[in-house]
Amino acid sequence: MESDRPQITMTEIVAKPERTYALVVGIEKYHETAWNVKGGGPVNDALKFAEWLCKRGVPKENIRLCLSPLEESCYLVEQSELEVEAATENNLSDIIENVLSKKKGDLLFIFWVGHGLLTSERERRLFCADATSQNWRNLDLNSLLLLFASNWFQIPNHICMVDACANYVSESKGRPTNFRGKEFSSGSPRQDIQQFVLLATREGETAKVNTKSQTGYFSQAVREVLEQEALESWPPNMEVIAEKVKRQFASLDKKQLPTYFYRRSWDGDVDISRPTNLNLPEKIPQFNDESVKNISAKSPNLLIPDTTTFDFEVVTVNAQGRETKRCTEQGKYFIESLDNEVCLEMVYIPDGKFSMGAPKEEFESDEDERPQHLVTVKSFFMSRYPITQAQWRVVAEFPKIQSELDLAPSYFKGDNLAVERVCWRHAQEFCARLSQQTGRIYRLPSEAEWEYACRARTTTPFHFGATITTDLANYYGEDANRVYKQQTTEVGIFPANTFGLCDMHGLVWEWCEDYQHEDYQGAPLDGSAWVNDGNPEYRILRGGSWDSSPRFCRSASRFFENPNIRDKEFGFRVVCSFG
Repeated sequence: MESDRPQITMTEIVAKPERTYALVVGIEKYHETAWNVKGGGPVNDALKFAEWLCKRGVPKENIRLCLSPLEESCYLVEQSELEVEAATENNLSDIIENVLSKKKGDLLFIFWVGHGLLTSERERRLFCADATSQNWRNLDLNSLLLLFASNWFQIPNHICMVDACANYVSESKGRPTNFRGKEFSSGSPRQDIQQFVLLATREGETAKVNTKSQTGYFSQAVREVLEQEALESWPPNMEVIAEKVKRQFASLDKKQLPTYFYRRSWDGDVDISRPTNLNLPEKIPQFNDESVKNISAKSPNLLIPDTTTFDFEVVTVNAQGRETKRCTEQGKYFIESLDNEVCLEMVYIPDGKFSMGAPKEEFESDEDERPQHLVTVKSFFMSRYPITQAQWRVVAEFPKIQSELDLAPSYFKGDNLAVERVCWRHAQEFCARLSQQTGRIYRLPSEAEWEYACRARTTTPFHFGATITTDLANYYGEDANRVYKQQTTEVGIFPANTFGLCDMHGLVWEWCEDYQHEDYQGAPLDGSAWVNDGNPEYRILRGGSWDSSPRFCRSASRFFENPNIRDKEFGFRVVCSFG
């Protein structure tokens, strides 16, 4: 239903094709010849995007096309009816600052295909054609978007699509981690801007090129989805476009995931999905780390409550997904009443040791899941299911600790559905209110506690075995004999693990306490949250979601995001510890 959707989306932009402008960039030849994009792709992709704009009614004179072709792509440039300009730093900067900034239109498209990197400050940089090993000429994407969002820029709506790598710069390869580039100045923030940014990769990933077809996989996917848009719709619904592009990549083993976010006015409501490291509005409440450490009530109840046993079914499958075993297990839990009708079931997780991370031979595992290391975990209680919307609503009515909570933040609606569109900081506020109300210490799990609880003494990629099926979990299962549900489902409808926990694979990504780290070098061995070193601007998420492919639902798979980000794939569960 329409009421279930975010309040403001890109579809509300009022724009006419004749009042639309574009900067289209395709760079495959660099002054540093070693950086040339072998097999081509960027120029072809840029030309095809410009052709799409023309077909949709954008005047040719409104399109600035900046290219740097390899010799084998020059014939494509010669065939173009558009004027082609140099993709150098000075020319691109001049077009942005002195031409586009003065245009009074409805909408600006930026389409950029070429090399990109991530600085040590996690800034995305886009390399210009005149970049060399001695002078890394580049544009700072973050400062560019801030310029667009300021009163120095006349056009209020911006759609930016970038098909570029976001690999980290490595000092070990003799490259500087800080390098100069074009940083744009900006004026005062405007209140009426809307920005939608679609990126080919998450941080640390490479944008892949299909050399056979001379196209980037991302650009090709965007082009195919845009071509499916109805001719009478303008501008395209970019949230829908992004979701379709993301689904195309879910079935590809490219180690590349498109990511997007949108910003609706500088100080307005924000709904962001998997963004790069961009400045967020200051109005988002900041939950300081000291308050996180002290979220419990002043006199916490450290006595272990009475527990009750419960029975549940456990299923094991083989590598083909066929069930090989089904048995009844027994667990222990206590019930935390939230009001007369809603309660929390807190399952006992016994202490123990486990090997955290994935071995190199595990299919579709990643380097950030290594090295495997032995972790000792103390016993604790964990919510049997991800926090539901009914549970969230009750706790959100409890007295405020530090920040306001939306009573109904979720995109999908239903009391027994997992709550989503919850950022890490609001999950912390939930824990703080619950702790104060009950007198117990409720918090987010550490990453080690989460994986230990998920594995439940198993060592396979999933606690079910070597694989999962859509009979066992809610994930992106749109392939033979699988059902892609395309949304959250009620908690607890799938079999539990041997600890009695449900929905650990798929459904919603679950926030953990820890900072983001590149791998497990130096990780704690006692099960505690890793909140030193690392990057405090990102927090860990685990378990995958209803829209994740199986590789991201594995017990060892790791994801991270800014703690202010809300997404219809992000939820959480809580733990309670004693003594």
